[in-house]
Amino acid sequence: MGCQGGHHPVQRPPTGALFGVRVDWSATVSLRDLRHRIEDSLFVLVTRLIRVLPHRAIYHIGSAVGRGLLSFGRRRRLMRANLALVFPDRDPAERAQIARQCASRLGGIFFDRASADRFSHEEMLCRFTFEGWEHVERAQAAGKTLFLISGHFGAFDHLVLPLARRLGRVHMVVQAQTNPHTRRRMDAMRERMGVTLLPRSGGGPRMLKLLRAGETVGMAIDQRVRPWDGILVAFLGSLGWVSPMPAYLALQTGACVLPMFCTIGADGRYQARVKAPVSVDDLGDDPVVELTRRMLDPIEREIRRAPEEWFWIHDRWRLIWQHHEPQSLDRLRRQSSLPEGHEVAERDRRVADELHTLITRDRLEATGNFAVAGGSVNRRSAVAIEVARAAVESGLVVRHFDRGELADRLRAAESAGELAQELRRWDACALLVLTAAEDTQLPDDDPWTLKMLVHRRGRGSVLAALPTSALPPQWLAGASAVELETDDDRAAADFRTADSRATNPQVADAQAAGPPAASAARADS
Repeated sequence: MGCQGGHHPVQRPPTGALFGVRVDWSATVSLRDLRHRIEDSLFVLVTRLIRVLPHRAIYHIGSAVGRGLLSFGRRRRLMRANLALVFPDRDPAERAQIARQCASRLGGIFFDRASADRFSHEEMLCRFTFEGWEHVERAQAAGKTLFLISGHFGAFDHLVLPLARRLGRVHMVVQAQTNPHTRRRMDAMRERMGVTLLPRSGGGPRMLKLLRAGETVGMAIDQRVRPWDGILVAFLGSLGWVSPMPAYLALQTGACVLPMFCTIGADGRYQARVKAPVSVDDLGDDPVVELTRRMLDPIEREIRRAPEEWFWIHDRWRLIWQHHEPQSLDRLRRQSSLPEGHEVAERDRRVADELHTLITRDRLEATGNFAVAGGSVNRRSAVAIEVARAAVESGLVVRHFDRGELADRLRAAESAGELAQELRRWDACALLVLTAAEDTQLPDDDPWTLKMLVHRRGRGSVLAALPTSALPPQWLAGASAVELETDDDRAAADFRTADSRATNPQVADAQAAGPPAASAARADS
């Protein structure tokens, strides 16, 4: 039998048991499915063993297991890289200690969750203490729908049961497990607690319908999303792709956004905390981006307060991090499509350096628009390409387009019904550079360049070396424009200098003698 998708079908053994768990084998199974079934059998075996052991010792056993499993390999390297990105000023030994504590916490929380299934719902509820529940009561008294947000912080998954008992049925957004057999077991466990599960992918319309109907919805909002599904927002000091869906839902429904967290205390009890509602006042020109930032703020504060509680093994900034390895820089140079030549004039080098500084600083805070104005088309293009080369060398993902080339590409994509996909294709690009072969206005039959500029808002920076009259006014209003010195300006400056020499012999003698020592020192500096 041939293989499909790289998975080789193999014969299954007869129906029987694996590791003491009865498995329903069928005629054939792919190697991936076989691996999933073995993993699921091991999961069931481990959870059964956990429930046999005393609950008071389970957390400590899980901590030791987590510390052992996450003390080497890729996960350990990822934890340390994330911690170095978020806490660059902390001592490496301190960051390593946080990584070890995080590994212990993850193991202990997993074992504690598996062991807690031995208790009845009433016994579990007695183990919770709540702080800040008055925020929920005030929102309910005001007739507000509840939209609960959290992060992968502490024992956040333990909140399912008390919330369902206190609020009635709660609809929770969950990330599907890659193993379908384990996913079914975990979903069934959550549903027994009175929770309706919503898929993370494609669940937006259903969440909107539920919130408008007055139902309670909850989700964790701190994980990475794909560039074409998200917006760039600073989180823990670095830009990352974040879903705009929670902010959009809150704005559309007027729901009360309540951050919630849960940790396990030293006595083994669960400490749940409800924070003050996220304000939706004065959101500015881009309410979705601003509200997303506000929703992430309480999660960031909790992480900085107790960093060992967060899920540091998540590759949160994978699509954003700068690349510094030689092989990565070579790939970035090839992908940038920057033309050869275009040497920047010496008098324009200051402008190029200023632009590069602005864009590099901008990448650490937010995304922005930049324009090179004045001068000739060749000088503007040279400056833009010089800035783009410097950005590539600093490790940013850059793409260069001629305006006409970009318009043709987007026009063809729209004709094929793939304009949205084409626009999203460059969402992981940090800097998009637009130049033009000649000084032409933006023609009326070219709406595609404007669509690209509008689409890039909140997703990445744009550097346009086009005539300012060819750029949309609404785009220029929020752009940082750098003006090149024109040839006429230089000629006028030379004329004024020559005129001052002719009319003031003392100025001419002083300029001929050279600057004083203090002026020379300033010039050297």
